[in-house]
Amino acid sequence: FSRTVKDLFCRYRAMRGNHVARKAGWDTHGLPVEIEVEKKIEADFGIRTAKQQIETIGVERFNEMCRESVWRYRSDWEELSERIGYWLDYSDPYVTYTNDYIESVWWALATLFRRGRLYRGHKVLPYCARCGTTLSSHEVAQGYKDVKDPSAYV
Repeated sequence: FSRTVKDLFCRYRAMRGNHVARKAGWDTHGLPVEIEVEKKIEADFGIRTAKQQIETIGVERFNEMCRESVWRYRSDWEELSERIGYWLDYSDPYVTYTNDYIESVWWALATLFRRGRLYRGHKVLPYCARCGTTLSSHEVAQGYKDVKDPSAYV
């Protein structure tokens, strides 16, 4: 859905005569990628917990497997984007694991901090105890289901 909204705004501006860069990108970080790799490691090596997996195969190999996972689906994403009609330029995509991209994010955060534009506060967020991380609303919605669980209370 977010890709459609982003495409809609860019398309609108382009159709109004503005030059709009339509750079495609590959998000190589994120929980869905890591979970897929963890499942593969569990299937291949029989190691269940992420901590044990990383201790066994190493951080470098884990990161490499995450990159391979993203690129495995590249043609599928490009075909889907074409079929939906997104206007994207895949000739020079941004890739979130490159140093240039990571440095640009740190630069943006530092600039916002210096200008006093970052907010520090408290917020209740969905949390995955297995992964040890917060979850986006999209990640929560993907696997959400009501379950009956016995509980004891006094």
